Amino acid sequence: MTERPKPGALRDATRLAALDATGLDARADATFDRFAALASSAIGTPLALVSLVDARRQFFPGQAGLVQPLCDERQTPLSHSFCQQVITTGAPLIVTDARQDARVAGNAAVADLGVIAYAGLPLTDSDGRILGALAVIDHQPRDWNAAELKLLNGLADACAAELRLRIVADQVGRRLAEQQRLAAETADVLASTELLLRASEDLSAATTVDGITAAVTRLLDSAVAPAYVSLGITYADGARRHIRVANVQHPEWEAAWLHDVDTGGSPMLRCVRDNTPVYYAGVAALAADFPDLAGHVVDAGRQSLACLPLPGPAGPIGVIAFWWDRSHAPDAAEQMTLAALAGYTGLAVQRVLLLQDRIDAALALQQAMLTDLPDPAGLALAARYHAAHAGDRVGGDWYDAFHTATGATILVIGDVTGHDITAAGQMGQIRATLRALAHDRDEAPDQILTRTDRTIADLGLDILASAVVVRLSPAPDRPGTYELSWSAAGHPPPLLQHPDGRVEVLTGSDMLLGINPSRPRRSQSVALPPGATVLLYTDGLVEVRGVDLRERIADLRDLVADLHHRPLDCLLDTVVETLTGRTHSDDVAVIACRNPGPVQPVP
Repeated sequence: MTERPKPGALRDATRLAALDATGLDARADATFDRFAALASSAIGTPLALVSLVDARRQFFPGQAGLVQPLCDERQTPLSHSFCQQVITTGAPLIVTDARQDARVAGNAAVADLGVIAYAGLPLTDSDGRILGALAVIDHQPRDWNAAELKLLNGLADACAAELRLRIVADQVGRRLAEQQRLAAETADVLASTELLLRASEDLSAATTVDGITAAVTRLLDSAVAPAYVSLGITYADGARRHIRVANVQHPEWEAAWLHDVDTGGSPMLRCVRDNTPVYYAGVAALAADFPDLAGHVVDAGRQSLACLPLPGPAGPIGVIAFWWDRSHAPDAAEQMTLAALAGYTGLAVQRVLLLQDRIDAALALQQAMLTDLPDPAGLALAARYHAAHAGDRVGGDWYDAFHTATGATILVIGDVTGHDITAAGQMGQIRATLRALAHDRDEAPDQILTRTDRTIADLGLDILASAVVVRLSPAPDRPGTYELSWSAAGHPPPLLQHPDGRVEVLTGSDMLLGINPSRPRRSQSVALPPGATVLLYTDGLVEVRGVDLRERIADLRDLVADLHHRPLDCLLDTVVETLTGRTHSDDVAVIACRNPGPVQPVP
């Protein structure tokens, strides 16, 4: 019974996919050449083929007996294929004489290749799809006997098993490759996630634009690490916008690269203007868009560039630029990582700019509250204020000096708890209160502090502060000498440097301001002869964690003694630098008054 062809069998997608999975093509395969040779020898035919058929041709990974040029070409079009009928019918094709067989009489292989007798058995995959045939061919008519066909069938089963192994190996390989791809993607995602987590931590600790740039540079993996990272912030210059880069490596580039966001021509300007990333994988690509800038890139030894806008609440607030000294085109995953990093960086920049605005405002407030020292006749004044190198760099320490209506000179040193904007605001309240009360009446320092304490309570001000008030007035019985009276409210003691250099600690302190305004206070007095100096200071000058405060005050006393006869400004600068160094965690305020009159001989 003649098998009916199955239309579309040759082009079945699942069959073609299985055929592709074997990895075979029109080239010799040693295993299938051995199958063909074994079939040719066992059956006794001049030609045997392992023939596989796709949608447009048949090809022979295994053959025995082909002559040139087919021996090298190992393929024919379907016009010369008997094997295609094995696939379309799904059954073996056994032909005694092709010239007399209606199924194949018109096949070009009969005339062109001398195919007369043909026996082809299906080669199937594990799902039964026919991929081709193991065929033996004779150039003369031949009756195939049962023993020959049985032997050929066994060889075809073994050949098909090898095809199935090839398909399984391909599937395993594909699965391994997919697993490796997924593992690599997972590793990339984990690495990107870790990088962004570190970015969130490191950038949150940055307090300056330079600090942000350094943090971003440290974050980038060595595999994609750029040669240079720059961070540009937009700023207004009249009606125009420009970009400012801190510590720019090539200042001479600024006019071309950073100026005039809205009209200028550079990758960084375009990035901000269009609010979109800009990538250049090489100098040639950059030169095509910006020919005037290519020389800069070459001179700097750079090859590729990625610019990303820094997002802000109303559009880009700047740009981050990554430079490589080699050709580098970030792939999609790296572009996503850089974009996320730019987002984190934009948030950090916004925070730093807000912090800087806050610090600038706080410092302006602090400076507005610090007194321009008066110029009292017969006395020399000097003062210093250094904000803490942490927080808002502004706080509750203050000094003050002014004249009363009767001509006395008042010195004040004080410290409101804390060193932030809140403390600065409270300091302003108590400073103004104390100054007004001291100027209103010419009274002793203890009375000034008592009235200040009561006013704080009456006004409901929640303020806790320490202070020292010093009153200086000419001594009526000793020309050139001043009477120095003082009162301390929980504050470190003033120092009095005598004309001979000896330094006395003016001890005695009452309760802090803001605790109990009904508690009595006291004033003490001492002479300030010509050549003597009184020094007032806040605890930031002498407090060190883990060190007894009395020891530090003794150190200050000894230091002031060593600086005897130094100019007043030199004295204060040396004291502050020696005791606090260049960094300090608390505010420091110091004020000193010297009686520079000629030293009177001791009677």
